[in-house]
Amino acid sequence: MLPIVTKRAIFLILAYSIYIHDTDAVEYGVKRAIGGVDADVANYPYQVQILLNGTQLCGGSILNNAFVLTAAHCFMSKTISDNRNVDCRKRLWISISKESVTVRIGSSYRTKGEQIYNVAQLTLHPNFDPCNNDYDVAVLKLSNNLTYGPTVAPIKLPTKANKIINGQTVIIAGWGYKTFCSLHQSDQLQAVTLSVVPTNICENVYSQPLTSRMFCAVGNDQNTCQGDSGSPLVSNGVQIGIVSRGFIFCNGNTPSVHAKVTEFLPFITDLINQ
Repeated sequence: MLPIVTKRAIFLILAYSIYIHDTDAVEYGVKRAIGGVDADVANYPYQVQILLNGTQLCGGSILNNAFVLTAAHCFMSKTISDNRNVDCRKRLWISISKESVTVRIGSSYRTKGEQIYNVAQLTLHPNFDPCNNDYDVAVLKLSNNLTYGPTVAPIKLPTKANKIINGQTVIIAGWGYKTFCSLHQSDQLQAVTLSVVPTNICENVYSQPLTSRMFCAVGNDQNTCQGDSGSPLVSNGVQIGIVSRGFIFCNGNTPSVHAKVTEFLPFITDLINQ
């Protein structure tokens, strides 16, 4: 028997079938906020910008005065010789070195703000799978400790008892385009509000099963898209997710996939308590 889906799910599936013809068309990593509104980092003091050779790479969140939480896929890339026709698990994946990564903290702007820190240690989850972004979590140790202030503060992590439920509202902040068709990134931090949706909707849209370490969220013409990767999904002041991957066309009405923070609490706490 076919699963029962909502009218909205049917719409999303049809949109998927029109625009996507192979699984490589799904973006494994999202880089911008769609339909966001200008935001002040003072309202999101945990938000950080992760840079690769001085250029925006991903978002992240402050865990404490020495550590930042983000997505593992931000630091993995295929070799230039690889192409879409090669099976993912046969591709050669390389990791980005910590020496090329810096973290900008305490600024509302993508290209301003001089609180920039080098990375002393970059740790990806040992079970991270670049082919489906399972275990998509990484922790950065900064070279120097942060100083807390109005625009710099740690995020609160969930307890294992925290459950993610359908319809739950989450907020994501990041730097990116204000609209899908815009050719220029916004220099100012953007914020979007999304709602958690049933797993089966995302599985239908992406034609790929989700693991127990993933969940999906979608907004009304608001969503994540290609720089927002690694940014925190926050509900009632608690980070419940990490932006992981989304629809290649960055459709504001199509769900994006996120890593469940509760599934990685031992990994995170072991690192920050070393």
